Amino acid sequence: MHELRLDRPARVLQCFGFRAEESPGRAGRAELSYDQGASTQTTRHVWTWLPIHSWTVDEVWARIHATGVPYHPAYDLGMSRLSCSFCVLASKRDLLTACRARPALAYEYAAVEAEIGHSFRKDLRMAQLIEEAGM
Repeated sequence: MHELRLDRPARVLQCFGFRAEESPGRAGRAELSYDQGASTQTTRHVWTWLPIHSWTVDEVWARIHATGVPYHPAYDLGMSRLSCSFCVLASKRDLLTACRARPALAYEYAAVEAEIGHSFRKDLRMAQLIEEAGM
């Protein structure tokens, strides 16, 4: 890989699909901000833009369907958002959907949970999710 060498400062615009509705932390972010940590004083100036920050989830899906942009098939299974299959931060509904979509992985998590004597989350055991998912 070659290093980009410029005879002038570089301006970088990084774009993320964070929405204010997703969390209080994301709600507090500016739609456009200068990234001091990624920038240097003289050679690199990095800005962060959140183009859908103010959109609702319905507006996101309306745009996806209107433009035909491909999206992850897990949404068609009922997932409200994506991360790891069994993210400890996921909603219970999404975890139940993940159990039904990936039963072998759910059982593997349950086996590890039983072996180490700790639950998947403080408030939720994988075995409980498997049972509630009807598996």
